[in-house]
Amino acid sequence: MFTFTQVMINPAPDASLEADAALHRQELKALAALRPLGDAAGAGDIADALRNFAAALGALHHAFLVVDRSADNLPALWLCDDLGGWWKDLIPPLHDLLAPRPLGGVTPLSHTWFCVRPDRRDDEPANYAALRKLGVRRGLLVPSEARRPCEVAGCILLAFADNVASQTARKNEHYPACIAHAASLALDAYRRLPHPPSRKSPLSARESECLRWASIGKTSWETACILGVSERTVNFHLGNTFLKLNVTNKQAAVAQAILQGLI
Repeated sequence: MFTFTQVMINPAPDASLEADAALHRQELKALAALRPLGDAAGAGDIADALRNFAAALGALHHAFLVVDRSADNLPALWLCDDLGGWWKDLIPPLHDLLAPRPLGGVTPLSHTWFCVRPDRRDDEPANYAALRKLGVRRGLLVPSEARRPCEVAGCILLAFADNVASQTARKNEHYPACIAHAASLALDAYRRLPHPPSRKSPLSARESECLRWASIGKTSWETACILGVSERTVNFHLGNTFLKLNVTNKQAAVAQAILQGLI
Protein backbone atom coordinates (compact mmCIF):
# COMPACT_ATOMS: atom_id res chain seq x y z
CA MET A 1 0.00 0.00 0.00
CA PHE A 2 1.27 3.41 -0.94
CA THR A 3 0.81 6.46 1.24
CA PHE A 4 0.74 9.87 -0.40
CA THR A 5 1.86 12.86 1.59
CA GLN A 6 0.72 16.28 0.39
CA VAL A 7 3.43 18.86 0.73
CA MET A 8 2.61 22.57 0.28
CA ILE A 9 5.41 24.47 -1.38
CA ASN A 10 5.27 28.25 -1.32
CA PRO A 11 6.21 29.52 -4.75
CA ALA A 12 8.99 32.03 -5.02
CA PRO A 13 7.63 35.60 -5.15
CA ASP A 14 7.30 37.00 -8.61
CA ALA A 15 9.62 39.99 -8.98
CA SER A 16 7.24 41.71 -11.37
CA LEU A 17 4.35 41.33 -8.90
CA GLU A 18 6.47 42.80 -6.12
CA ALA A 19 7.40 45.73 -8.36
CA ASP A 20 3.74 46.33 -9.24
CA ALA A 21 2.80 46.25 -5.56
CA ALA A 22 5.56 48.76 -4.74
CA LEU A 23 4.32 51.07 -7.48
CA HIS A 24 0.78 50.76 -6.20
CA ARG A 25 1.88 51.71 -2.69
CA GLN A 26 3.85 54.64 -4.06
CA GLU A 27 0.86 55.95 -6.00
CA LEU A 28 -1.42 55.58 -2.98
CA LYS A 29 1.06 57.56 -0.88
CA ALA A 30 1.21 60.26 -3.56
CA LEU A 31 -2.57 60.48 -3.85
CA ALA A 32 -2.87 60.68 -0.05
CA ALA A 33 -0.64 63.77 -0.18
CA LEU A 34 -3.34 65.49 -2.25
CA ARG A 35 -6.02 65.29 0.44
CA PRO A 36 -5.31 68.82 1.78
CA LEU A 37 -6.30 70.23 -1.61
CA GLY A 38 -9.94 69.69 -0.69
CA ASP A 39 -9.65 72.26 2.10
CA ALA A 40 -6.98 74.52 0.58
CA ALA A 41 -7.44 78.05 1.89
CA GLY A 42 -4.58 79.66 0.03
CA ALA A 43 -1.91 79.25 -2.63
CA GLY A 44 0.54 77.99 -0.01
CA ASP A 45 -1.70 75.03 0.80
CA ILE A 46 -1.79 74.05 -2.88
CA ALA A 47 1.96 74.39 -3.22
CA ASP A 48 2.59 72.28 -0.10
CA ALA A 49 0.30 69.47 -1.28
CA LEU A 50 1.93 69.36 -4.71
CA ARG A 51 5.41 69.35 -3.17
CA ASN A 52 4.50 66.32 -1.04
CA PHE A 53 2.88 64.66 -4.05
CA ALA A 54 6.01 65.08 -6.17
CA ALA A 55 8.23 63.84 -3.35
CA ALA A 56 6.10 60.71 -2.95
CA LEU A 57 6.64 59.90 -6.62
CA GLY A 58 10.40 60.38 -6.29
CA ALA A 59 10.57 63.47 -8.51
CA LEU A 60 13.75 65.53 -8.52
CA HIS A 61 11.94 68.77 -9.36
CA HIS A 62 8.33 69.76 -9.89
CA ALA A 63 6.19 72.64 -11.12
CA PHE A 64 2.49 73.38 -11.48
CA LEU A 65 1.18 75.95 -13.91
CA VAL A 66 -2.29 77.37 -14.41
CA VAL A 67 -2.50 78.42 -18.04
CA ASP A 68 -5.10 80.56 -19.79
CA ARG A 69 -5.94 78.60 -22.93
CA SER A 70 -8.36 81.26 -24.15
CA ALA A 71 -5.56 83.76 -24.82
CA ASP A 72 -2.88 83.73 -27.47
CA ASN A 73 0.49 82.28 -26.52
CA LEU A 74 -1.01 80.55 -23.45
CA PRO A 75 -0.02 82.98 -20.68
CA ALA A 76 0.57 81.47 -17.25
CA LEU A 77 -1.90 82.75 -14.65
CA TRP A 78 -0.09 81.17 -11.71
CA LEU A 79 2.99 79.09 -11.10
CA CYS A 80 4.42 77.20 -8.16
CA ASP A 81 7.67 75.28 -8.42
CA ASP A 82 10.46 74.01 -6.22
CA LEU A 83 13.29 75.59 -8.20
CA GLY A 84 12.62 78.83 -10.00
CA GLY A 85 12.70 78.53 -13.76
CA TRP A 86 13.91 74.94 -14.19
CA TRP A 87 10.84 74.21 -16.35
CA LYS A 88 11.52 77.01 -18.84
CA ASP A 89 13.51 74.64 -21.04
CA LEU A 90 10.30 72.66 -21.54
CA ILE A 91 8.27 75.54 -22.97
CA PRO A 92 8.15 74.24 -26.59
CA PRO A 93 6.65 70.82 -25.74
CA LEU A 94 4.46 72.42 -23.07
CA HIS A 95 3.10 74.89 -25.58
CA ASP A 96 2.33 72.09 -28.05
CA LEU A 97 0.69 70.02 -25.33
CA LEU A 98 -1.65 72.78 -24.14
CA ALA A 99 -2.50 74.40 -27.47
CA PRO A 100 -6.30 74.24 -27.97
CA ARG A 101 -7.36 71.64 -30.51
CA PRO A 102 -11.20 71.57 -30.52
CA LEU A 103 -12.59 68.27 -31.70
CA GLY A 104 -16.30 67.53 -31.49
CA GLY A 105 -16.88 70.08 -28.74
CA VAL A 106 -14.13 68.86 -26.42
CA THR A 107 -10.41 69.51 -26.21
CA PRO A 108 -8.39 66.34 -25.72
CA LEU A 109 -5.31 66.72 -23.57
CA SER A 110 -2.52 64.19 -23.53
CA HIS A 111 0.86 63.91 -21.83
CA THR A 112 4.44 63.76 -22.95
CA TRP A 113 7.71 62.33 -21.68
CA PHE A 114 11.07 63.93 -22.35
CA CYS A 115 14.51 62.39 -22.04
CA VAL A 116 17.77 64.23 -21.38
CA ARG A 117 20.77 62.11 -22.34
CA PRO A 118 23.96 62.27 -20.21
CA ASP A 119 25.91 63.52 -23.24
CA ARG A 120 24.78 66.08 -25.78
CA ARG A 121 23.69 64.70 -29.16
CA ASP A 122 22.86 66.41 -32.43
CA ASP A 123 19.16 65.52 -32.29
CA GLU A 124 18.69 66.91 -28.77
CA PRO A 125 17.18 70.36 -28.10
CA ALA A 126 19.94 72.80 -27.22
CA ASN A 127 18.13 74.04 -24.14
CA TYR A 128 18.38 70.63 -22.47
CA ALA A 129 21.89 71.56 -21.34
CA ALA A 130 20.48 73.43 -18.32
CA LEU A 131 18.38 70.42 -17.34
CA ARG A 132 21.41 68.15 -17.61
CA LYS A 133 23.33 70.37 -15.18
CA LEU A 134 20.48 69.95 -12.68
CA GLY A 135 20.79 66.18 -12.88
CA VAL A 136 17.53 65.77 -14.79
CA ARG A 137 17.42 62.75 -17.08
CA ARG A 138 13.74 62.25 -17.77
CA GLY A 139 10.51 63.99 -17.06
CA LEU A 140 6.79 64.09 -17.58
CA LEU A 141 4.39 66.87 -18.53
CA VAL A 142 0.74 66.17 -17.70
CA PRO A 143 -2.12 68.70 -18.03
CA SER A 144 -5.51 68.49 -16.39
CA GLU A 145 -8.55 67.80 -18.50
CA ALA A 146 -10.29 70.94 -19.69
CA ARG A 147 -14.07 70.83 -19.45
CA ARG A 148 -14.49 73.03 -22.51
CA PRO A 149 -12.15 74.22 -25.25
CA CYS A 150 -10.37 77.51 -24.58
CA GLU A 151 -10.44 77.65 -20.80
CA VAL A 152 -7.80 77.52 -18.11
CA ALA A 153 -5.87 74.32 -17.63
CA GLY A 154 -3.49 73.09 -14.98
CA CYS A 155 -0.29 71.28 -15.86
CA ILE A 156 2.12 69.37 -13.63
CA LEU A 157 5.74 69.02 -14.70
CA LEU A 158 7.92 66.42 -12.99
CA ALA A 159 11.64 65.87 -13.49
CA PHE A 160 13.45 62.69 -12.47
CA ALA A 161 17.09 61.73 -12.02
CA ASP A 162 18.52 58.81 -13.95
CA ASN A 163 17.81 56.08 -11.43
CA VAL A 164 15.72 52.96 -11.03
CA ALA A 165 12.74 54.97 -9.79
CA SER A 166 12.64 57.15 -12.88
CA GLN A 167 12.99 54.18 -15.22
CA THR A 168 10.18 52.41 -13.41
CA ALA A 169 8.04 55.53 -13.65
CA ARG A 170 8.70 55.66 -17.38
CA LYS A 171 7.36 52.13 -17.79
CA ASN A 172 4.40 52.57 -15.45
CA GLU A 173 1.33 53.24 -17.57
CA HIS A 174 -0.61 54.47 -14.53
CA TYR A 175 1.72 57.40 -13.75
CA PRO A 176 0.21 59.84 -16.28
CA ALA A 177 -3.33 59.13 -15.04
CA CYS A 178 -2.25 59.59 -11.42
CA ILE A 179 -0.55 62.90 -12.21
CA ALA A 180 -3.44 64.11 -14.37
CA HIS A 181 -5.71 63.50 -11.39
CA ALA A 182 -3.39 65.59 -9.23
CA ALA A 183 -3.37 68.40 -11.81
CA SER A 184 -7.16 68.37 -11.92
CA LEU A 185 -7.48 68.53 -8.12
CA ALA A 186 -4.92 71.33 -7.90
CA LEU A 187 -6.70 73.31 -10.61
CA ASP A 188 -10.04 72.91 -8.81
CA ALA A 189 -8.42 74.08 -5.57
CA TYR A 190 -6.99 77.11 -7.38
CA ARG A 191 -10.42 77.99 -8.78
CA ARG A 192 -12.05 77.76 -5.35
CA LEU A 193 -9.71 80.31 -3.81
CA PRO A 194 -11.59 83.53 -3.00
CA HIS A 195 -8.75 85.56 -4.50
CA PRO A 196 -6.74 83.38 -6.89
CA PRO A 197 -3.08 84.37 -6.80
CA SER A 198 -1.57 86.04 -9.80
CA ARG A 199 2.04 85.99 -10.86
CA LYS A 200 4.04 88.99 -9.76
CA SER A 201 6.01 90.29 -12.69
CA PRO A 202 9.78 90.34 -12.20
CA LEU A 203 9.97 93.17 -14.76
CA SER A 204 9.79 96.86 -13.94
CA ALA A 205 7.20 99.04 -15.63
CA ARG A 206 9.80 100.50 -18.02
CA GLU A 207 11.26 97.07 -18.83
CA SER A 208 7.78 95.75 -19.64
CA GLU A 209 7.13 98.79 -21.79
CA CYS A 210 10.32 98.35 -23.81
CA LEU A 211 9.63 94.64 -24.24
CA ARG A 212 6.02 95.31 -25.28
CA TRP A 213 7.16 97.60 -28.10
CA ALA A 214 9.78 95.01 -29.12
CA SER A 215 7.02 92.38 -29.28
CA ILE A 216 5.32 94.29 -32.13
CA GLY A 217 8.54 94.66 -34.10
CA LYS A 218 9.86 98.05 -32.97
CA THR A 219 13.63 98.48 -32.96
CA SER A 220 15.45 99.96 -29.97
CA TRP A 221 15.79 103.26 -31.82
CA GLU A 222 12.06 103.36 -32.62
CA THR A 223 11.18 102.48 -29.04
CA ALA A 224 13.49 105.24 -27.81
CA CYS A 225 11.71 107.76 -30.01
CA ILE A 226 8.29 106.62 -28.77
CA LEU A 227 9.27 106.75 -25.10
CA GLY A 228 11.36 109.91 -25.36
CA VAL A 229 14.54 108.33 -24.05
CA SER A 230 17.89 107.41 -25.55
CA GLU A 231 18.45 104.21 -27.51
CA ARG A 232 21.10 103.29 -24.94
CA THR A 233 18.47 103.47 -22.18
CA VAL A 234 16.15 101.18 -24.11
CA ASN A 235 18.94 98.65 -24.63
CA PHE A 236 19.77 98.86 -20.92
CA HIS A 237 16.20 97.97 -19.98
CA LEU A 238 16.07 95.18 -22.55
CA GLY A 239 19.33 93.79 -21.18
CA ASN A 240 17.77 93.64 -17.74
CA THR A 241 14.86 91.63 -19.12
CA PHE A 242 17.33 89.12 -20.60
CA LEU A 243 18.82 88.52 -17.16
CA LYS A 244 15.46 88.29 -15.38
CA LEU A 245 13.94 85.94 -17.94
CA ASN A 246 17.13 83.87 -18.33
CA VAL A 247 17.43 84.39 -22.09
CA THR A 248 20.11 85.78 -24.41
CA ASN A 249 18.26 87.77 -27.06
CA LYS A 250 15.25 90.00 -27.68
CA GLN A 251 13.18 87.39 -29.50
CA ALA A 252 13.54 84.89 -26.67
CA ALA A 253 12.73 87.57 -24.08
CA VAL A 254 9.55 88.49 -25.93
CA ALA A 255 8.52 84.82 -26.20
CA GLN A 256 9.15 84.21 -22.49
CA ALA A 257 7.31 87.35 -21.44
CA ILE A 258 4.26 86.50 -23.56
CA LEU A 259 4.17 82.88 -22.39
CA GLN A 260 4.40 83.94 -18.74
CA GLY A 261 1.76 86.62 -19.19
CA LEU A 262 4.15 89.45 -18.34
CA ILE A 263 3.27 91.64 -21.35
